[in-house]
Amino acid sequence: MPPIIEEILTEVGYNKNKIKKVIDVVLAHKFEAPRRLDKQLLIDADTLSDSFKEQFYSDVKEFKTTPKENYNFRKNNHFYTRTAQIIFNKELGKRRKEFFRSRE
Repeated sequence: MPPIIEEILTEVGYNKNKIKKVIDVVLAHKFEAPRRLDKQLLIDADTLSDSFKEQFYSDVKEFKTTPKENYNFRKNNHFYTRTAQIIFNKELGKRRKEFFRSRE
């Protein structure tokens, strides 16, 4: 993946330092235990997005699951930061209330 990133960013005028930073951020998604906070925040933000309404129900449709199945899968997500975990729990709680309410 990095060669195509480097090629595209070079074409649009990014300098080598900025290209390296972009590639580092993209590759952060591949790390299992990043040590740098910026990489941890990137992974947390990406994982956190799964709990918000639009993405949650988009995943239900895309993966042909039920909201409950998606909830049970997502509830095991782990985060590097406490703040992300708190937001995630709050948002996932909203999704749980929605699918329980829709069954009544």
